[in-house]
Amino acid sequence: LVCKYFGDLEGFICPDGAFYAFLPVNMEADKFLDMLVEDEVLAVSGNVFSNRNDYIRISFANDIKKLEEGFRVIKQRLEKIKK
Repeated sequence: LVCKYFGDLEGFICPDGAFYAFLPVNMEADKFLDMLVEDEVLAVSGNVFSNRNDYIRISFANDIKKLEEGFRVIKQRLEKIKK
């Protein structure tokens, strides 16, 4: 599911067996996360797990409907910052 939504993002690597993924957001992760909180979607800054402050880490160990809604919100936010 996560690869379906984000497989077209440059820098995204489809996870192989993990229940989390790193998404490139092309801006400071904390600022992007603040926008997600406004939409009631939570993720973690990539720099918690690596030196990449332009990535976020998402978990997809959740209900499919909740994941689809959260992924949709993330995708919409990514499209808005591209403009």
